[in-house]
Amino acid sequence: ESLAGLDESRASGFDLSSLATSLPDDFDLESSAAENTGFGRRLGLSLLVVVFALVGLAGQTIYFRLPVLSQELAYRPLLQTFCDVLPCQLEAYSRPELVRVEQLFVHAHSDLEGSLVVELVLINMAGLEQPYPPLILRFDDLNGEQVAVRRLFAKDYLPRSLRADEKMPVDKAVSIKLGILDPGERALSYSVSVAQ
Repeated sequence: ESLAGLDESRASGFDLSSLATSLPDDFDLESSAAENTGFGRRLGLSLLVVVFALVGLAGQTIYFRLPVLSQELAYRPLLQTFCDVLPCQLEAYSRPELVRVEQLFVHAHSDLEGSLVVELVLINMAGLEQPYPPLILRFDDLNGEQVAVRRLFAKDYLPRSLRADEKMPVDKAVSIKLGILDPGERALSYSVSVAQ
């Protein structure tokens, strides 16, 4: 036999079908690695949706509780940043309970008969400037019964050098001096308190 005939017989005797069945099934598209990748993507997307929902919920909570939260000194810088990003207005800081009344003194007016002069000092003990609070001026008789009471707003008691819409400085004494009508002989004691 010729060499060419031998090659033909070998080629014809070679069965490719047995080779195909013996190959491992490594290229299966439904393998566990592909399933894990799909699960990971779904999990990542779910977590992203949950994070966005939580951020949205937190944002709504902050927005609707802004008047209360804005009065907390620790939260104000964060809330200011929040309001710089979103269209909201931060409430003016107001803690009237942190305003102290000191050196209260009431005496007869030197020039006007039937009038009194009330002198006092206000000190803002809060950590931030705040609006001047309303004051309650009260006169009582010997038994502690109220004789006269008057609510004074900033425009009523601030000197002309200070505007009522100005903020009260922190830890700085603000002297107040105003004239009032004498409530009468029964008014033997007096007090000034900050309206809450």
